[in-house]
Amino acid sequence: MQKLCNIIWNLLGGMILALAYFIIGAVLSATVVLIPLGKPFLRLAKITFSPFGKFVDVCFSAHSLPNALWMVPIGLSLSLVSFVIGAVLCVTLIGIPFGKQCFKVGKIALMPYGATVQ
Repeated sequence: MQKLCNIIWNLLGGMILALAYFIIGAVLSATVVLIPLGKPFLRLAKITFSPFGKFVDVCFSAHSLPNALWMVPIGLSLSLVSFVIGAVLCVTLIGIPFGKQCFKVGKIALMPYGATVQ
């Protein structure tokens, strides 16, 4: 069931979002200075490509300074978009599972440092 949901997710736009995160992460990682900013985008691409069946655990206290620096310019906007799309998807009965996955992506987009994906 998870594979089917991941396929539907990718057909309805998840693949485009994951590809965008991957390209941003690859471009940022191409420079040595911006590798710490590129890694969270690559992690976002990984979870956005197949979010069903994965669990996200965010530990803000372990990496509070990098998360705070990430949150202000980048994290708030990415997570806000994910949360709004998730809320819109949760309006319909069929969209609820996909909305939950948007909330999961939004949680890791808000605080990616120290987050574990299982």
